[in-house]
Amino acid sequence: MSGPTAPEGGRRGRAWLVAAAPILAAVLLFALWRALIADPVTDATEHGLTDLRFRLRGAWETPPAAVVVAVDEAALAVHETPAALRAALARAVPAIAAARPTALGLDLLLVARTPADAALAGALAKAPGVRLAVAALPRREGAADGAAAPGAAPTPDRSAALARSAVPRVTAPPDAPPAASTGPLLMPAPPLARAARLAHVNLRLDRAGVPRALPVTLPGPEGRPLPAMPLALAAEALGAPLALIRGEAVRFGPRRLALDAAGDLTLDHPGPAGTVRAVPLGAVLSGAAPPEAFAGRIVLVGATAGSLADTFVSPWGGEVAGVEVLVGAAAALAEGRVLRRDAATAAISAGLALALAAALLGAAAAPGNAAALAAGTVSAAAAAALVQAAFARHGLVLDATTAAFAALLAGGAGAERRYRLSRREARRSARREANLVRFVAPALAERMAEAGPDGFGRREQPATLLFVDLVGFTSQAETAQPGETAEFLSRLHALYERESAHRGGVIVDWQGDGALIVFGLPQPAPDDAARALATAVALADAAPALAGGPLPKVAPRLRVSVHHGPVAAAVLGGRSQSVVTVAGDAVNLASRLQDVAKAEGVDLVATREALEAAGPEAARGWRPLTRASLRGRVAQAEVWRGPARAGTTPTAPSTHGPDRI
Repeated sequence: MSGPTAPEGGRRGRAWLVAAAPILAAVLLFALWRALIADPVTDATEHGLTDLRFRLRGAWETPPAAVVVAVDEAALAVHETPAALRAALARAVPAIAAARPTALGLDLLLVARTPADAALAGALAKAPGVRLAVAALPRREGAADGAAAPGAAPTPDRSAALARSAVPRVTAPPDAPPAASTGPLLMPAPPLARAARLAHVNLRLDRAGVPRALPVTLPGPEGRPLPAMPLALAAEALGAPLALIRGEAVRFGPRRLALDAAGDLTLDHPGPAGTVRAVPLGAVLSGAAPPEAFAGRIVLVGATAGSLADTFVSPWGGEVAGVEVLVGAAAALAEGRVLRRDAATAAISAGLALALAAALLGAAAAPGNAAALAAGTVSAAAAAALVQAAFARHGLVLDATTAAFAALLAGGAGAERRYRLSRREARRSARREANLVRFVAPALAERMAEAGPDGFGRREQPATLLFVDLVGFTSQAETAQPGETAEFLSRLHALYERESAHRGGVIVDWQGDGALIVFGLPQPAPDDAARALATAVALADAAPALAGGPLPKVAPRLRVSVHHGPVAAAVLGGRSQSVVTVAGDAVNLASRLQDVAKAEGVDLVATREALEAAGPEAARGWRPLTRASLRGRVAQAEVWRGPARAGTTPTAPSTHGPDRI
């Protein structure tokens, strides 16, 4: 099937570009929405796709250089009161510090005063650089800072601790957003706040409770921000002071980490729960924990006991202790494993989505449904692979939701276009097939349309051949108008077609007022001869019904001859125009039988071979007519005449010897 012409294809291409423009515009608007505004529905979709990227990437190949000192159920069972637990921490901190970790922090909100505070404060003072946890309470409308909970009220000790713990260097570009306000801070008891530095342990959660981002700072006194615990531990591990460019980035040592639109850092989770090594607090206190478990590592002491409910939903599935999330984030920041979701990744995401939409729209224009589907599948797979590779290899969190939106919108538009094109091509094919059938026998049209001349082959086979001719047509047409002749021939050919098609005959040649009808194409059948004889009788019987009008002037008569024998069935002709036909001596014999019928004055003749192939039942009523030597042949043919019919005059069998016709 030929495709559209060049001008037609150009018009369709331009129309498709016009139709594609709104789709690309919609993709761009969606990308801007995701980058600047977003909404809970698309955010939830993106979070699910991000979790999928974590799972496809897998846990870090190298375990994080971090360890959790776990305050587990066993530790709580031994140290049942806050004072007992702080006394235990006073013994554990020096033991951990002696192993020379790169950084040490306590992810425990030591708010209320206890008799053991002095001992713990003394231990903290001997291990400089230890960070204690601070948490911001949710801000309540109309509530004053410092009145939310014990430990939230400002005191000189706490204010001094906040100032001492703040990020030392902060710059704010002219377009930087203002510092976000928070609720009251839950802070350690004053003796503890005086002995150590502070860091907040807040995390940014999605609606499902999965930690997604790390607020890098919380507002502190005099506008000096308090760093997040992971950030403070990472800076301590690298021995580099923190520097904050508000709304843009945070720096420490060789690290420059771009912030997202909310001023947060996107969390990189090392793996599912248990990826970070955990050492029970009891093992530290008993001396069972070897020093190498902490040496050169970031250590965070925190709760893993389920009764303390300090757990979050993990992107890997299940739950993970908050202390493991924090220390994993600290290890990631220190090791340079940083996920990036910022203005640059938003721009890349928009470009990728537009490119994917354009590729899918282009794939829809590919010739053939299979090619279009393959091109579209490759484009979508390439985009998905790029999103995953950017995440796994470079830490770029491209917006997969925007890419998915582009794939759905452009893919749907492309599928709709392919459907319309397929319908149009199906209608065109139906028209062409209908036109082809008018020139090629229906029995052959399907095979020729699917496989062409080579699909028919050239083979020898048995076939039954029927020649039919109108008696006396030439003399009548001589005095008729051309239009009258054409009208009559149209009615005559319709009769040939109807009677032959009804019995499985194939008209392979029109011969003016006659035709050659073959029974046995495209494949021979045992009853070919029987159907040919029945067709011969039906044609002769139906001929008188053509009477009427200016032509013919007498009741029409058809002369029909039938023979059965081997033929060569083939597609013959040139390279650009061919016909399906049959050839061989059997064809010539069947044609010469017309002369026998004319000489004998009968309408229906057939050879013994045709009658024997038809069988006794089909040959009933046929009678011997003559033995004739046909022109161009040496062997004689035994010719039989058809059964007597109403309105015909029987002709006696020939009594003379064989004639040469």
